[in-house]
Amino acid sequence: MINLFYFLNLIPPVPLALEEGFVAYNVEKSDDYYTVTYEKEQWYNFWDDNNNIHFYTENSDVYVYSSIFAPTKLTTTVAHRWKWYNDNTEEWEDTDRIEYDITGGRDGGYRGYTYKSGMMEGLWKVDVITESNQIIGIVNFEIKFDSTGNKSSTVTSLF
Repeated sequence: MINLFYFLNLIPPVPLALEEGFVAYNVEKSDDYYTVTYEKEQWYNFWDDNNNIHFYTENSDVYVYSSIFAPTKLTTTVAHRWKWYNDNTEEWEDTDRIEYDITGGRDGGYRGYTYKSGMMEGLWKVDVITESNQIIGIVNFEIKFDSTGNKSSTVTSLF
């Protein structure tokens, strides 16, 4: 049964697992830390730290940060496959596939991010996938246009 689920892409590839993944306004790497600025979730959603709504300002970048558990000495490539939901066709459309390398052995998972600009309003998802297109996890979010640039409910955290 496990083999069937694995080949049907219903469970993540062993031994990789998505620990965290969310949309952000900015991600910067310095030394061993990532500084991530993102939209804070409303107080009544206490089980979730980040809001899945991203207020987009024209000509800005949208980041997706992910932390992947990988065992010690594992070296592989993962990708973020960006998808946008087209309301007219009622289907998900691939927009980008951006790869990066990971090396395992960190308790908090391997961290990485990708970003893009020129976003369209609506529903988005980023599949965190292996080289062979097996899904490790999915980051879902919604882009809403915001011309004010007011980011009053953002928070910056170290990962």
